[in-house]
Amino acid sequence: MPRILITGGLGFVGSHFAMRFLEKDYYEVILFDNMSDASGGALKNFFYLTEKNKVELERNRLRIILGDIRSFDQLKKAVQDVDVTIHAAAQVAMTSSLEDPRTDFETNAIGSFNVLEAARLSGSDPILGYTSTNKVYGTLDNIPLVEKETRWDYPKDSEYYNGITEDFPLDIAGPYGCSKAAGDMYFRDYAKTYGLKSFVFRMSATYGELQYTTEIHGWIGWLLSCAYYHKPVTIYGDGKQVRGVLHVSDLARGFELAIKNISRVRGHAFNMGGDRENSFSILELLDFIKKEYDIQPSEAKYSGWRKIDQKCFIPSCKKALEFFGWKPEIAKEEGVKRMYNWISGSSNKNKIA
Repeated sequence: MPRILITGGLGFVGSHFAMRFLEKDYYEVILFDNMSDASGGALKNFFYLTEKNKVELERNRLRIILGDIRSFDQLKKAVQDVDVTIHAAAQVAMTSSLEDPRTDFETNAIGSFNVLEAARLSGSDPILGYTSTNKVYGTLDNIPLVEKETRWDYPKDSEYYNGITEDFPLDIAGPYGCSKAAGDMYFRDYAKTYGLKSFVFRMSATYGELQYTTEIHGWIGWLLSCAYYHKPVTIYGDGKQVRGVLHVSDLARGFELAIKNISRVRGHAFNMGGDRENSFSILELLDFIKKEYDIQPSEAKYSGWRKIDQKCFIPSCKKALEFFGWKPEIAKEEGVKRMYNWISGSSNKNKIA
């Protein structure tokens, strides 16, 4: 039975990767996590996954290792005889990177390098997937935008109207962008230099169940939860900033397809986010939540723009469709509904705001 190692396996996306591969009854799944996230979500997901997969634990199809990607020795032990590694462990917030750039660098840059080196030296020639970010494209200030009533957008005659493509020059900004871009470049380079079966997914606004969001990360869940619990929110900037949003189940499906098509995928980076039809601004999301569920935050305060924010990021995902047959399937309305049902279904367990 092939073994798949998921770093950050108790995090939001890592937990969904684990569930998808366990459902296939094909992989032995190993989760590697230091349970350090500020929201406490890793501990909650630990109990959720172990309760849901008691049989798999007994069959030894699910194993959990308490470890830190900053420890090369721990990773060397974890990757032994592993067939696939998905590297999802990271420091995930731009704001945190600005406050503590050293921890951000050690986690994202050195941690990612450790994962690659441990895999390279393991002798098992594993497939390696990396969860990168749209922040590697920088603030995108050079792209002309038009201001509409509820959003910033690319002009209809713009070459970017249907999304930013992977060949857009990297124009990295902020410590978080730098540290994630280091892993992005290393994962692509190790395919060329050392022949590793490594690839990169540049994620954008991933959301869904098991995401215990905070004000600084996971804006869809944060706004939805504040509305559900009728708590105040602070909107940084004008609220018209736009992201192509992606439900986490689509992301997990993308990794499965990429692994199956590794001969085509290796060495490449792919945008993984919502297309134009699956984009939201903050104002549009709040309006949708109010109309659909008749809930809203108790108050919306405005503050200055956050550093290194993108006014508009809509990715083009045509490359993923061409290389391994992937495109988003969960419409933004359905995805938000799923997250709403998760938040409202068990308030004590799923309270995130």
